Amino acid sequence: EVLRGERELQLREPPQKRSRSKVKIGRQELVSAEDENLFENLRLWRKETAEELSVPPYVIFHDATLAAIAKSKPAGLEQLSEVSGVGEKKLDAYGEEILGIIADCQLA
Repeated sequence: EVLRGERELQLREPPQKRSRSKVKIGRQELVSAEDENLFENLRLWRKETAEELSVPPYVIFHDATLAAIAKSKPAGLEQLSEVSGVGEKKLDAYGEEILGIIADCQLA
């Protein structure tokens, strides 16, 4: 009947899938205006370090970790180790460099 045109075939459209794209968090939401300079310096350091090691920047530290460092401004390795995302290996590998960046930004 459908092929002869005697009857109309109606199909239902499948429901649209919802987008599962990640919501990007703006930098202004991650750090305050007073911490923005330190955060940007940490991001620049992370980018350069990642390029030297041929790894993506997030392997070094995530933005959230850099934001937490910028907010807390740790003065020593012990304080830096308390920041979420800074484990023992990353503390050993990058701790002194991060503390140097913090100190430089505080002098400026």
